[in-house]
Amino acid sequence: MHVEPGVVVVDRTDDPLSLRCPAPFNVLRNRFMSAWHYLLYMKATRLQLYGTADRFLTLDDPAELEAMAGPLEQGDQEKWLQCIRFDLLTAHSNKFQANPQMLDVLLGTGTQLIVSTTHPGTMWSAPVLADGVQSGGKANWVGCNLEGISLMRARELLTASHDPVVARERYAEPLSLRARIRECWAWDPEVSMVSKKTYEAWLAQIRAASPHEVIDGLHALMRSRFWDVDIHDPARAGFLHWVRSEFGIELPPDPALLRLGQGI
Repeated sequence: MHVEPGVVVVDRTDDPLSLRCPAPFNVLRNRFMSAWHYLLYMKATRLQLYGTADRFLTLDDPAELEAMAGPLEQGDQEKWLQCIRFDLLTAHSNKFQANPQMLDVLLGTGTQLIVSTTHPGTMWSAPVLADGVQSGGKANWVGCNLEGISLMRARELLTASHDPVVARERYAEPLSLRARIRECWAWDPEVSMVSKKTYEAWLAQIRAASPHEVIDGLHALMRSRFWDVDIHDPARAGFLHWVRSEFGIELPPDPALLRLGQGI
């Protein structure tokens, strides 16, 4: 792992943040030796290859694990792909909660963009510019960075569980600016336990913060929620509209993504 300005690059499979790094954890009655073991187990299960799934519980040798993973590519992938983000987040969340030192590494990345370069040209790794393309525009990138996106979403989830809280009404109020930005964006008057009065109070606190902190928090939310969608996706457009209406700003381009588009 190395760090560029605003970007954490997972470039080794033995990195604590890597899916393939040995990090035992339990899910229900099964013990998995790494997040990659869990992901392969779930893939085999969703493809109804239950004998293969059980084998993944016993394998330690990385070469043997990869050899077993190969035949899974021949099956019907649609069902697995529909669940891949959920399975990734489940793997990462359990891995880091079971391994506190690795959790410290993840939380230590703060709001920085996390990208994986361990398997270039695949859906796991960060986008690279298409051959012959000079522009760093997102539309010209190749790759999905699913590993990095899931790490950022796990970081968001686990940061919230470590956020100092105070009891107020029927919920715990997040104190950090990042948590309040996240909660305000997710607020829905029809279903939220947070009152309109509290929502407005949190917005006022966000607006009172320094512009740099607010933009950094908004970029952090964008990286974990909307970075992997098309630039014209309605959800992404809705987020940017919310930023304009509530804070009166046009969110500037994320410098970490600009740096990624230029090649790290």
